[in-house]
Amino acid sequence: MNTLAGKTYDLIVVGSGVGAMTAALVASEKGQTVAILEKEACFGGSSSRSGGAVWIPCNHLMRRAGAVDSPEEALRYAQSCVNEYSPAATPERIKSYIGTGPSVIEFLEKSGIKLRYIQGYSDYYDTNPGGMASGRALEATMINSRKLGHWAGKINRYQLFAMPVYLGEFADLSNASRHTKGRITALRLAWRMLLQKLRSADIFAQGAALQAQLLMAVLDRDIPVHLDTPVTSINFGNGAVTGVTATHQGKAITLQSKSVLLNTGGFSNNLSLRQAHLPPPQESARFYLGNPGDTGDLIEQLQEAGAAFDQMNEAWWVPSSITPDGFAVSHTLDLSKPHCIMVDSKGERYVNEAMAYMEIGQTMYR
Repeated sequence: MNTLAGKTYDLIVVGSGVGAMTAALVASEKGQTVAILEKEACFGGSSSRSGGAVWIPCNHLMRRAGAVDSPEEALRYAQSCVNEYSPAATPERIKSYIGTGPSVIEFLEKSGIKLRYIQGYSDYYDTNPGGMASGRALEATMINSRKLGHWAGKINRYQLFAMPVYLGEFADLSNASRHTKGRITALRLAWRMLLQKLRSADIFAQGAALQAQLLMAVLDRDIPVHLDTPVTSINFGNGAVTGVTATHQGKAITLQSKSVLLNTGGFSNNLSLRQAHLPPPQESARFYLGNPGDTGDLIEQLQEAGAAFDQMNEAWWVPSSITPDGFAVSHTLDLSKPHCIMVDSKGERYVNEAMAYMEIGQTMYR
């Protein structure tokens, strides 16, 4: 029997990334009924596969660690990084992001999410006005997969980030052969990996740790999370959203709701949308680092319905390569090492390899 069919909610959240889960927690806190629909058989979307860093200036964890920041300096930095404003990145939106971010972190901590300040994880353009070499980023603390029970095997993970390593430890690890701090960090990693074997349980880190903690918080509040439930259409009536149609347990169902939040990612794995919006060449949807479920569902329907879209020509431009067995590997760490250079087909160096990966990818296309 399909127990989801015909139900009504105050809010339906489509997708299970960090934005989706945070919104679900906020709505639940305000007394609203919420359902989370995830089309994949695993939970967390691209957020779970990521490094999991959250850039929130002026947060209380920074202050606790002795880092000095201010909304004015954070805004000055953000404005220095913007080459052009767009509907998705207006001055008002940026100011609101900086102003409300700290309260979101406080809310998440009260909801049971354990975060830590990544000391030394610098702003991407730390030499810009307002930039901080010590950084403004946070990450989730590691979590024993056993705490998730049967959900532990349903977390969406990226193989490269599956090691129990904090983001701030990667730099030291890459220098383990050169200095004591690196060797100590390597020993810590070895101990964690040994614990995984002894416990027969994974230690989730980075994005997987953040999503695992968010999942636990949502489940603690009895917010239903339905995997393998792709939304096939957003329903409208009298000029307003009335709910969604989805596939659940092999059958089409309709859910009623006055509000629908889409946190469904982009279209990395959709060749036609890539060719329509991204710079050439776009010869195959195989070349991407993202979530396999990042297929751009509902974009065309919502465009026809008059929804506003922005920055469709941009992506998370991470220099990468495909191994012989088809695995996509990021080179963000490799490129930052001394003596590593990138050359074009003529063997000529054409880019500063220490730039932010977004700019490297954009330069590669140019």
